[in-house]
Amino acid sequence: LPTDIPYLTYRTNYTRGSLVALVLDLELRSATGGKRSLDDVMRSLYGRTGKRATGYTDAELREALVTAGAPGMDARLDAMVTQPGTLDAAAALTLVGIEVVPDPASPAVPFFGWRTSSSGKDFPALDWIEPGSPAAAAGLQDRDLIVALGDRRLTAERLDKELALLAPGTPVSISFFRDGTLRRVELIPGAPVPPKLIVRPRADATPEQKSRMEAWLGPRSVVPAP
Repeated sequence: LPTDIPYLTYRTNYTRGSLVALVLDLELRSATGGKRSLDDVMRSLYGRTGKRATGYTDAELREALVTAGAPGMDARLDAMVTQPGTLDAAAALTLVGIEVVPDPASPAVPFFGWRTSSSGKDFPALDWIEPGSPAAAAGLQDRDLIVALGDRRLTAERLDKELALLAPGTPVSISFFRDGTLRRVELIPGAPVPPKLIVRPRADATPEQKSRMEAWLGPRSVVPAP
């Protein structure tokens, strides 16, 4: 993930929309010297359209981004919503002195294309499979309970560590329960995915960046960087 925050093996419009709003807000604050934010844009829209049964239109949103926000923000919205590609939220966070870095305690693991819901010493339970992923190609499904990788018993708390021991492209046997029946499939892991990320204050944040962070999150938001 160099540019897309967070790295997701599944995506929804809700996730993308919240990140678009984050980027717009931070860029608005920077462009106006902290005088305006996305809050001002939305308050302006509500004042003009809040009593309608149908709400505001796309054109009215774009107009408000410029008139109650800053010039060019309508084009920024279009770039992030109507055009394909990654969303560089990390660059926007830099505007307020925040950096996004790999978690050194989180190993990069081969790509399986699944999401689990269990924790601790429970067996990992699958609650989402990415279409076209190695997990989908192996025939795994939602609610499968993974109990072993190869001959090694698995727990949710050791999942990433066990996956990190596997080699991309080398088949591994997956043992799992489905509807009370023990089954096995062979899965071919994909190339490693980026490790988990840490969001933290930059050690070299400028006074201007710190001021923006305080205005954004409140006076107690500026904490010492590690």
